[in-house]
Amino acid sequence: MEILEDLQRRRIHAPLLLRFPQILVNQMKKLTGAFRSAIREFDYKGGTMACFR
Repeated sequence: MEILEDLQRRRIHAPLLLRFPQILVNQMKKLTGAFRSAIREFDYKGGTMACFR
């Protein structure tokens, strides 16, 4: 709420994009962990490469 109030004071209006790096890092850890787990579970011998846009 503080962020939104600060943006209003500075007369910055929607649409806008806010990024929260901590959330992104946590989600990436979950995603890579899920892939590692599936690779072990299914004894996958191929390679993987993450690609994000």
